Amino acid sequence: MGAINYCTSPRICTLGYYFTDYEEPDENDILETIAINNVSREVAKEILRDNFYDSINEDFDAVDSLLDKDKNDWKYYEITVKDGYHEGFYVNFDNVYIAFDEDRQRLEMHKELTQIRQRILKCIKEYGMRITIPHWCPTWYKTIDESYKKLNELIKEERKFINSIKVES
Repeated sequence: MGAINYCTSPRICTLGYYFTDYEEPDENDILETIAINNVSREVAKEILRDNFYDSINEDFDAVDSLLDKDKNDWKYYEITVKDGYHEGFYVNFDNVYIAFDEDRQRLEMHKELTQIRQRILKCIKEYGMRITIPHWCPTWYKTIDESYKKLNELIKEERKFINSIKVES
């Protein structure tokens, strides 16, 4: 699995790009690529390998765009999309507030968390991301349902944290 050595998000969660390592294509894929492109066997294998990594790069770009701070104007959270150490990519979510100046900020932070949650769900469902606990050997929530369930637990914990943030007068 290419997710080894993803960074760990300090507060909320880390999404890792969940895929298996590249495997040599099967004979049918090679023959089909040869027929379509009129190329040698080695070139066909190279095309298939390039297509595999291109799809990962496309997912990276889509996730990066979906979570882009400038586009979404995140005020209370820091979201980073980064390349994995070996391959793949990961997304870290962390809050940036530990105190509020006004009580309305609590509500704003809850609203922003809801917006981020929706985007995380889309990353899980559409872009092959899974909640992960990176470490020497990462723990994966391998299915969409497992990741959804863990995400809901993490969001509940974050909401409790938001409610505990003090308003400084």
